[in-house]
Amino acid sequence: MGGVAGGGEISFEFVAASTGAPINVSTFSQSISIGAASVDRFIVVVCGAFGPSGRPLTKVTISGITMDLVTTVEGGTSDNPAKAGMAILAYPSGTTATIELTFSGNISYPRFAVYRLISSSGDVADYHSDSATTTGDTVILDSSLSTEPGDACIACTYQRNGAAASSTPMTEDYEQDVGSGEFFSCYSKMASGSSQVTTVVTSDTGIQAGEFVGVAAAFRPA
Repeated sequence: MGGVAGGGEISFEFVAASTGAPINVSTFSQSISIGAASVDRFIVVVCGAFGPSGRPLTKVTISGITMDLVTTVEGGTSDNPAKAGMAILAYPSGTTATIELTFSGNISYPRFAVYRLISSSGDVADYHSDSATTTGDTVILDSSLSTEPGDACIACTYQRNGAAASSTPMTEDYEQDVGSGEFFSCYSKMASGSSQVTTVVTSDTGIQAGEFVGVAAAFRPA
């Protein structure tokens, strides 16, 4: 991956999200639907968790194959900061797969979701990605992103000790309280123009710094 647009078209869909809420684990795996097989299919995994500082996401695998990490983030200040990440891999075969997340130490309440990308060029350029933390009640992702019509924009947030989040202008595909106030949310949008800004806002203003994080990326055919 990498580089700039080379023509072609891209499409995407939200497929499924994991279930369960394990605590004090360094890995989390689950078999999940990845959508219809296709020779030009890419799987994108977005994920989040929370736990002690210095334990970020380090690896994502699909059926034992290591995916390319697009971006990861870990909050600061909080004693148990939120963490989020995104990974992608060309994966043409099969309709289900085992996704495994690995963190650098024990974390709690991990959750992931799967998107299916189809690129007519047979390749995908991750030409821009972003991550953000907050010291208040707002996370702004991709504020400097210059998109083109037809780009696939995907984002996720993980929020500890809060309420449900919302997003403008992206569509919320999934949101779940995975623990006791630990919200995992994911969003997407097919860009219709330039400077598609993703602003994710929580309705709870009492969260600690580092307890609300997010990652985002825009994809187009390479």
